[in-house]
Amino acid sequence: MYKGKEIEDRCVSFIFEHGKDLLASRPFTRLCWQCVKQIVQSDELVVEEKLIFQAVLRWSEAECARKHMQVRIALLTWSKAECAHKHMQVRIALLTWSEAECARKHMQVRIALLTWSEAECARKHMQVCIALLTWSEAECARKHMQVCIALLTWSMSECARKHMQVRIALLTWSEAECARNHMQVRIALLTWSEAECARKHMQVRIALLTWSEAECARKHMQVRIALLTWSEAECARKHMQVRIALLTWSEAECARKHMQVRIALLTWSEAECARKHMQVRIALLTWSEAECARKHMQVRIALLTWSEAECARKHMQVRIALLTWSEAECALKHMQVRIAL
Repeated sequence: MYKGKEIEDRCVSFIFEHGKDLLASRPFTRLCWQCVKQIVQSDELVVEEKLIFQAVLRWSEAECARKHMQVRIALLTWSKAECAHKHMQVRIALLTWSEAECARKHMQVRIALLTWSEAECARKHMQVCIALLTWSEAECARKHMQVCIALLTWSMSECARKHMQVRIALLTWSEAECARNHMQVRIALLTWSEAECARKHMQVRIALLTWSEAECARKHMQVRIALLTWSEAECARKHMQVRIALLTWSEAECARKHMQVRIALLTWSEAECARKHMQVRIALLTWSEAECARKHMQVRIALLTWSEAECARKHMQVRIALLTWSEAECALKHMQVRIAL
């Protein structure tokens, strides 16, 4: 840097004579590390330790800027070699960890460190600046080193007290985090899927099947058995077999409509299902369940309501229809309506 001893001595003398102004100047931040070290370690530099400390911090920020890295990344440079062994980018690994840590603490790394020192000072009932200066002066007095070296020494001694490398520290933290969550990755994924299903309220088919199965479980019968049981009970009350009752009524109805009951019912159900794009069984179940849900009544009441609605569409009430049929049937069989029922 210097071509002659004489020029070097003059420069050094000028620096020590104007130490305060030099430390505050921009050219100081452009010096090499050896020059900075020589200046701040010299006993001829008569300047407050606070100014020296601030100047070294400014120089370190400028040095990081020259190397195309932020101060935050510069402090974590040491971990690059370790990350290289693990085939990962240092910047992503360190930034990801630090950002996650900062996100939990709602502050950037630099603010986090200052906040920690302020909290530490608050516990000791002194301001941060006074605490740092007091500690650094006492530490430097004992160790005869600059504040910057003192901070590095403190961090190394802190690591020595904890007997762990950065890698072990990160793993320990992640294990502690997992311990707090009390779940493995697989359980976490299952929990997520359950939450996803809860948000989507499960697929319609599974929901309908589950509900119908639960409903049948409560009623202890399948839908088909339920309908047959109802028809058998209704026929038992009327003292006639289900098949004869349905056939007799359907034959009379079909005679009036010029079609067989089976074809009529199949034609209607197929046309209805074609419009609703569903099979007959699903269509009937869906309709009955929706109808029951809207009317808050059991299947038996739903079926009776449907028959009443069907009769209403044909301009007759169910009771009148049945009585009309029974009267016609009794007229054919020469018996009274009451005896026929």
